[in-house]
Amino acid sequence: MRLELLGCQDGSWRFQLEFTESELGHIEEALSLRIESEKAPKPPVVTEDIAPFVLKNYKALPIQERTADAIYDHLIAHNSIPLTDCDIESEVECRIMGYMQKLKYQMLFGGGVPEMPDKESLAEDVRQQVIREEKIRKIQLQVIALEGLCVTDAELLRAAEDLAAREGATVEMIKQFMGENLDMLRSDVLRQKAEQFLLDYNT
Repeated sequence: MRLELLGCQDGSWRFQLEFTESELGHIEEALSLRIESEKAPKPPVVTEDIAPFVLKNYKALPIQERTADAIYDHLIAHNSIPLTDCDIESEVECRIMGYMQKLKYQMLFGGGVPEMPDKESLAEDVRQQVIREEKIRKIQLQVIALEGLCVTDAELLRAAEDLAAREGATVEMIKQFMGENLDMLRSDVLRQKAEQFLLDYNT
């Protein structure tokens, strides 16, 4: 391959590339492989739409303790909620890594050597926690969809102002972090509404 500088025009530099026949052959082969790869069928992506479920009997539940945890425990026990293993395991790995980093930090700056947990027991405990949290998230999404819950602009702005006050920031700083439309915060507020809905209809 030979690179030749042709000159500068209107502030832009122009170059010319020259290839040998052998180099052109390799390029054509690579392009051919890429095209064939793009044409090949892709494995299906598992999404919530592929394995949907409909939440059943989430009002006036026959439970003694009228708390959010008790409501979620009942709904999890009485609904088959699909989960994807890859999402669960990746989250478990991230949390265990964060936990181990925290222990290392304590060893370096906290003085003494903390008791190291059994890795298999730790992984199973974290896995069960992640599974429960993901099922709760799906329950909340079902309530949002079934009840048509939404967040008004005024509610979203109020939530942004509350968050800014707690963090010692401004609403503009919150928008810079979460995006101008505050979609991340909107999702959080919607899930909080779903939980409040469940509490209102079961307490």
